[in-house]
Amino acid sequence: MLLKSMSFYRALLVCIAVALPISIGALTDQVEIGLAIGFGAFWCSPSDVSGSAKHMRNGILFSALLITLITFIANFFSQNIWILTPVFGVLLFLTSLISIFGFRGSLISFAGLLALVLSFAFNSGNIHPVVYSLLIGAGGLWYLALATIWYRLNPRASTEEALSEVFKLTAKYIKTRSKLIHPDADRILLQDELFQYQEELGELHETLREILLSERRSSGRSSYRRKRVLVFIQLIKILEQAMANPVNYEKMDDLLRNQAAPIKAFQQLMDTMCQKLHLLADSKRFKDVEADACLQEHLEEIQKEIVAYAYSSESDAEVVLILKNLYRYQVKQVDAIEKIFWIMHGGSTRNMEDLSASNAAKFITPQVYSLQIVKDNLSFQSIIFRHSLRLAVVGMFGLVIGELLEIHNAYWILLTVVVILRPNYGLTKTRAKERTIGTLIGGVVAFGVIFLVHSVVVYAILGVLSFLIAFTMIQTNYRAGAVFITLNIVFIYALLEPDLWNVIQFRVIDTAIGAGLATLGNMLLWPAWEVKNIRGVVATSVEANRKFLAEIVSLYESKSSRPNSYNLARKEAFLSVSNLSATFQRMTQEPKSQQKNMDVVYELVTLNHTFLSALASTSTFIQNHPTTEASTSFSLAAKNIDNNLDNCISLLKYNRVFEDKDADNQLSWFLVNVETKTLLEMEETPEELAENDVDRNVNEAYIIIEQLKWLYSLSNQMQHTIQKLESIN
Repeated sequence: MLLKSMSFYRALLVCIAVALPISIGALTDQVEIGLAIGFGAFWCSPSDVSGSAKHMRNGILFSALLITLITFIANFFSQNIWILTPVFGVLLFLTSLISIFGFRGSLISFAGLLALVLSFAFNSGNIHPVVYSLLIGAGGLWYLALATIWYRLNPRASTEEALSEVFKLTAKYIKTRSKLIHPDADRILLQDELFQYQEELGELHETLREILLSERRSSGRSSYRRKRVLVFIQLIKILEQAMANPVNYEKMDDLLRNQAAPIKAFQQLMDTMCQKLHLLADSKRFKDVEADACLQEHLEEIQKEIVAYAYSSESDAEVVLILKNLYRYQVKQVDAIEKIFWIMHGGSTRNMEDLSASNAAKFITPQVYSLQIVKDNLSFQSIIFRHSLRLAVVGMFGLVIGELLEIHNAYWILLTVVVILRPNYGLTKTRAKERTIGTLIGGVVAFGVIFLVHSVVVYAILGVLSFLIAFTMIQTNYRAGAVFITLNIVFIYALLEPDLWNVIQFRVIDTAIGAGLATLGNMLLWPAWEVKNIRGVVATSVEANRKFLAEIVSLYESKSSRPNSYNLARKEAFLSVSNLSATFQRMTQEPKSQQKNMDVVYELVTLNHTFLSALASTSTFIQNHPTTEASTSFSLAAKNIDNNLDNCISLLKYNRVFEDKDADNQLSWFLVNVETKTLLEMEETPEELAENDVDRNVNEAYIIIEQLKWLYSLSNQMQHTIQKLESIN
């Protein structure tokens, strides 16, 4: 699968972009020109990532311009180390600061940092600095030409790979959900898995939105792209419905402890859904996968189990409603999967939910490029500003150490610092560890190969292969990528240097020094500990959940079709909860001294995730069932839940809280009164509820009340838990 991935094809593209001009330069006795163009292509390659063709083109163009300027400045000041050092620091700071412009800005920044560091290893030689800098820029344009040709030859590759990954991760999410149903499940561990999958899905959804929706605005409504948009919409529905939690697990455990058959039937259905999603992900063309009736057969089996339970001596009307509600969610999941098959096999999509070009723009996270963003980030409040300053100081320190100790290939220290040093400590520590281990392994393997094989041709072949593998794996497995990068460097030097033992030795030493500097720098120089930002991240998540709640209440009260504001609120809620989970994961990687109140933070992550699950569950029920007029108790409950969330935000931002105890008491009376009446009515008709939902009002009242009680309880817990965060700051 790795050889079929976009990472492999991009690595192959980089190999061609670098090797071809160098080879032509060698054949025409213009090696320096060939090297300059090859370097320019290599330094621009990081800005070529999945996304729209327009953004890819602009990213590479800006990278080419940046590396041209940086190369000229670095060569101009390269003669005097004491003048170069402060200039180097300023360039490091300014280039790193480009990361304030989002993900693609960070890639352009990385391209500039590569050019800055490697300009020490490969200077202009006999070529005039201006000409050399222009050749470097020409290398960037050469890479852009290759990337554009590749895109024209295979414009659907990025879309298909991103969709495939979404299918796989969605299947994993559903599989984990199926495990949660079992009464003996380790739900804390499984919940952590769900957090991780949701974070990854959030990132992939953003990538797909950019690819599908931005391209659609510029290229029109092609049949291919419209079908992929429709498939993407169904995948988002599947995730929302999988995340929707229509039951309280602990309550279900108590009620169904001795009823294993219905639970097993649900798990079998969910496992089959996962298999279908994996088949769709692994097929080269969606049309290669045929739909079958097995999902419907599983649904029928679940219905039989529910009816059998309802007529058993142990039947309980509340349990029947829980099972029926869970069953309805699975019906919607099966419907979404079957719609994907229908779409990809040429079925009519005329009546399916779609996005117009104007509405599509609202779902793409915009990246604003303005001087105001720069001004806003010229402060120690900005994590990127602190990271840029930290990188500049550590980089200058590494440059001076390399010069004073006369370290061989000292630029390896600088390159290690640039690659390893990240804005947060956890990722820096992980990268430092993996790069050091990868370099050691690569050094040992390279030494063994060189000890056994004495062929320049073999070294050249292994050098190219290791380069290709390194850049294929660097994004998915950093340690393995570091191994092959080391192999590539050693084999390339094997063509030039007689004393390879020294090359390997210095490579390991320089990497260790660079990793040590990066780790210490992140700990000592203006560290950006996640614990300092956690209140703001939690507040953003609560605010997003609050907006989503408001859209759901409006939907229930108006009985209208789902507006775009609902979809936008849902998207923001999912992204903010994913960001909160990612922040917590980074906290776990930081020093113990900075892991304050981890239990409290974890509880808040879980509460926000569970609250969003309950919201998704409520909205799914409202959209898929005819509902009655919104009652007074519903409006009152919604108001009180909103008040609780407002209190949470006030506590997080201002340490203030507003309480309306009269409203709380009134709400409790309404819920208890309505719930008692509903449960009494349920006890009269357990079999009818199981078979055909005769009393839909009873079902609606029970489900909505349960969800309101749950949301109110969660919002209360959240408020009390936030008060424990007082000691963190």
